[in-house]
Amino acid sequence: MKNFKYIFLTVFTLVILNSCTKKFDELNTNPDVPTSVSPDLLATSVLRSTFRFWNPNPTDWGTAQLFAKHCTNVSAGGNPYQYYGSYYPYGGFGWYQNLTSTKRMVEFANGNPALPSYEGLALFLKAYWGYYITLDMGDIPYSEAGKAEDGISQPKYDKQADVFDGILADLKEAELKFAAGVNFSGDIMLGGNAVKWSRLCNAFQLKVLQTISKK
Repeated sequence: MKNFKYIFLTVFTLVILNSCTKKFDELNTNPDVPTSVSPDLLATSVLRSTFRFWNPNPTDWGTAQLFAKHCTNVSAGGNPYQYYGSYYPYGGFGWYQNLTSTKRMVEFANGNPALPSYEGLALFLKAYWGYYITLDMGDIPYSEAGKAEDGISQPKYDKQADVFDGILADLKEAELKFAAGVNFSGDIMLGGNAVKWSRLCNAFQLKVLQTISKK
């Protein structure tokens, strides 16, 4: 009798387990989560990470206008954002985490007519990140940044003058890429308009040159 009970419990347990796991994968698949990645999804992600307002409020809006020189702050004490873009005397390499995403974005765009535009976006963003990071910290990794998969896990620090040269070279190449490219998907900033991105690359070169020019 005891053996019969054990056999019954064993069979009953196996039946329950089988019924619970029969459609386990289907039940635990979120239809709203993508199972594959396309270049436009990565473009949206890195653009949002780069240009989002961390605290969507009037202060953030005013900060952006000060930094872009669209307005000025008249008060007893100066506002650091009017000149440097930061209240705090330190920087970081957080933006460089996105270099892997831009690399994948270009890889996944292979065979896509908009490949040159995605290549241009990757170059522009690296230059944009490098520009603001070097303003904060001076000498930084730039020429070897984002090359961990090539075996460079500890990129060398470039002199700031060399960083600016690299930034200008990347912006120029990005401008040419956009000029040869077509409109692309995933752009939440300029609607994927390659012509506008090409103009932005040109304008940003002027901003960099203005930054390094002697007063």
